[in-house]
Amino acid sequence: YKEPEIDISDYFDDVVGVTIPKCNAEDIIIKVYKASMSFVLTKPIHLSQCIIEKSDEYAVISINVKPNYELDSKILSFGSNMEVLSPLTYRSHLSEKIQAMNQIYSNDAENLHSK
Repeated sequence: YKEPEIDISDYFDDVVGVTIPKCNAEDIIIKVYKASMSFVLTKPIHLSQCIIEKSDEYAVISINVKPNYELDSKILSFGSNMEVLSPLTYRSHLSEKIQAMNQIYSNDAENLHSK
């Protein structure tokens, strides 16, 4: 048995999932729309999740994490029921992923027949 060089008890505290990017944790502000609001409020995306604002139509939450693949996947899995408000760099990152997906699905008829 070899002792780990890191403290495992808090190694994953600032990520969603297990991928640890080489960046600092940051506050991610997310707007969750009505259709997914109760789910996200009762099953937080991350332990750091807190509610900034809440109405009948949406909730604005904050999480303090290092953006990674698992966070991207989690947010994108909510489709149009979740929107990253800030930071703008992370919002742009997700927007690029969504645009790339849209490009693939927009050409659906062409792509299906050419394979």
